[in-house]
Amino acid sequence: MGRKAKNIYLRGSIWWVQYSHRGRQVRESSHSTVYAEADRLLKKRQGEVVTGKFAGLEPDRVTMFELFKEVEQDCRDNLRSSLPQVLSRLKNHLIPSFGRIRASALSSVHVARYRAKRLVEGAARATINREIETLQRAWKLAQRCDPRRVNPTFNFPMYEENDVRTAFIEDDDYRVLHAALQGVSEAASSNRISRAAAES
Repeated sequence: MGRKAKNIYLRGSIWWVQYSHRGRQVRESSHSTVYAEADRLLKKRQGEVVTGKFAGLEPDRVTMFELFKEVEQDCRDNLRSSLPQVLSRLKNHLIPSFGRIRASALSSVHVARYRAKRLVEGAARATINREIETLQRAWKLAQRCDPRRVNPTFNFPMYEENDVRTAFIEDDDYRVLHAALQGVSEAASSNRISRAAAES
């Protein structure tokens, strides 16, 4: 083994690393008894600090469940009408699938697997996209924090959607709606005739 770096040291049998971030010394465990693992971690962190991608150690501890709670609170604070739908997506799908995952471990692979799973369950592609948008919203809110609670974003893959929206209405309801619209049309026509007669 070559010469050991001064900022890699032992605590018991575990190797720790030390590096500078925004003028402060950060100490972090490699969780390993192998020096090479600590060396790799140190080089990774130093690279993140230089490129501005290091958001501190908090992203390594934050779970997606915590980020989802931020989405819920944001909806409540801003009186968003979408709150019921968001709560349903979180409770029934997103939290069971992502809640225990650390934010630092989340990747587009997790998202792709989730999409495939929801398709098998029979969910529409548009529905899945709304769920992914909620997941992405959680990520963006965490990025806006100072310091950021997550590292720079990645791609949130979504399905293409047909822009044409379709709706269904029962025959009885259609007849009622048609009669109402016809009444509105006849009233408007009568008003136009009356105004024309008055002006002549």
